[in-house]
Amino acid sequence: MATSAAIACNRVNPFLQEWDTPYGMPPFEQIRISDYIPALKAGIEQQTAEIQAIIDNPVAATSSRRSSASSTTCPRPKTAPKWKR
Repeated sequence: MATSAAIACNRVNPFLQEWDTPYGMPPFEQIRISDYIPALKAGIEQQTAEIQAIIDNPVAATSSRRSSASSTTCPRPKTAPKWKR
């Protein structure tokens, strides 16, 4: 019993790490219901930090700066999914 508790304590949230899976799909077999809220909170914190960095930048806003900032905040897929081609 103590061993399974120790394993559970050392478990890493799959949403909070990089994964190398076929087609870049999340490792659904590793995801638990309890993983969603911490992942959402971490994502919100990351987005808030990126937005704050844009706000705190003393360089005057230009269209190229805005577009480069939004491209890192909201990355677009490099190719369209096959069903949209």
